Amino acid sequence: MRYLIVLLLFSVGLLFWHAWAKSPTYDEVSHIQCGYYHWQHHDFERGLEHTPLVRLWAALPLNFISLQDPEVSSPLFLDRTRTREILYGIFLVFKNVRVRAETIMIISRGMMILLTLSLFLLVGRWSEKLYGRGSGLLSLGLIATMPAFLAHGSLVTTDVGGVLAALCFLYLLSQVLETPSRRNVWFCGILLGIAQASKLSNLMLYPILLISLLFLLNSDLKFRFRAFLCLKTVLISLLILNLSYGFQNFLPPHFIHPEELSTYGWPTWIQFLYRWTPLPDFYLKSVGFMFYHVNQGFQTFFLGKIYTEGQWFYFPLLFLFKTPIASLLLLAILPYSFFKIAVRKEEWFLILCGLFVLAVSARAKLNLGIRHFLLFYPLCLILAGRVLILFKGNRIRNLILGGLIVLQSLEVLLAAPHFLGFIHFAAGGPKNAIQIAADGDLGQDLNLLGQYLKQNPSEVVLSYFGTALPDYYGIQAQELLPTGAHIHTDHINSPHPSKEVLAISLTHLQGLMVGRETFDWLRRKKPVAVLGHSIYVYDISEDAESHQRLSQIYRARGETGKANRHLNRFSALISVRK
Repeated sequence: MRYLIVLLLFSVGLLFWHAWAKSPTYDEVSHIQCGYYHWQHHDFERGLEHTPLVRLWAALPLNFISLQDPEVSSPLFLDRTRTREILYGIFLVFKNVRVRAETIMIISRGMMILLTLSLFLLVGRWSEKLYGRGSGLLSLGLIATMPAFLAHGSLVTTDVGGVLAALCFLYLLSQVLETPSRRNVWFCGILLGIAQASKLSNLMLYPILLISLLFLLNSDLKFRFRAFLCLKTVLISLLILNLSYGFQNFLPPHFIHPEELSTYGWPTWIQFLYRWTPLPDFYLKSVGFMFYHVNQGFQTFFLGKIYTEGQWFYFPLLFLFKTPIASLLLLAILPYSFFKIAVRKEEWFLILCGLFVLAVSARAKLNLGIRHFLLFYPLCLILAGRVLILFKGNRIRNLILGGLIVLQSLEVLLAAPHFLGFIHFAAGGPKNAIQIAADGDLGQDLNLLGQYLKQNPSEVVLSYFGTALPDYYGIQAQELLPTGAHIHTDHINSPHPSKEVLAISLTHLQGLMVGRETFDWLRRKKPVAVLGHSIYVYDISEDAESHQRLSQIYRARGETGKANRHLNRFSALISVRK
């Protein structure tokens, strides 16, 4: 028990370290404002891309502090015909006169950390149930020090909450496969509904349910009974899903605007299902948007190239880069254990789930980072507990258990608190992220840029990927190709600054959103600082080429004032050289 407590305390420390050290990431403001709005206005038709349950959980304690509701305090939001969701979130978090943004973030992130710890305990419990206490501790220790979970488990997103709900459902489903009692089926259905209300991608749990109940359940049971159990579980889940939306607009027929229908491109049978399915119409629109978004694909950077749609190798290779060496060593032995120790029915279920997640991910057109592959981690690490059984004698087992957890803990400590950008040392470490992937940049280090500029006073040209406000962190920046900004500034740096830096997000430096060739010239230069592995800082005070290039970028965008400013700076530097 004492080892379990030490592990959890260590993990909690790392989670809160990351939560406190990072500014709001790209999507967090959106999630917080949606959850808060749901509570305050009892309106769930907000935030089309996600379901409400995790957002409600994250925003729950915000109801008990004296936040100023932008819709009440600002005339900008009186026009209800325009939702201005992200702008509402920026006013709620960054321009709230009663509570600082840091307080709002740490409270909401603390709620997510509770979910993350619950997930860690479930992984340990499942592994212990299958293989014994030592294996349970090993699985828990490795998941509790996994950088992907330390990073995303302390952010206000639906990712880890969705994984927790999915894993809870899968655990209950495994219990149904052992004992298909009425109680187990009811709990299984409830958790399936909670999973659907937590994350849209959990729709993939329905095929897993179907395959498991029809083909993995006790062969002595009649097919009709299995089908009945499947139908009963699905109906319970739909009831819970309706409940999570407060039964808002769930009665058919549902209507959809012709423009939305044209955008989604639904065939006739999908339109029929949308019109007559007794589920909240906003949830059905969210599902439609998700499939549209998935089919459209999205730009991603991986291994030096920009892809416009998903690649089958993206998630398996990213998993190899972003998983610590200790866990990779354990997983490398796992296939060997299948030959030495017979695989039980309960383990086949886990293998089926893991392979299904892998297959779905391989076909995904959205390759937006390891956060969309998180469910694969607990499934693998639960199974990996069986490796400990290969070794005879408690001393050897304890050495392996302790050695792997200590090795991973040391690697994670060296990376702390910059877990989003983690890449293991064999792949070059986080400094090599610029060549590997962009998923380590979610706009989380704007506060570090503010601290850097206080210590190194200079004017700044900022190319930022994120939704946080630079001026909140004391940054008076000249904007360059901003992505995610909803409040812009026309500020232009002075004609002859004593010192000037160009700060650029990793996402833009790699060419995402702005074109791979846009910053080719900058990638050849050496930064004077790299902040949290996500913001690169270049001294351009006396760099004539940089000013010439910036002038060209601004002119191509029609920003003549900024273009002329950099052209004049370029001319002045060239004339000094002559």
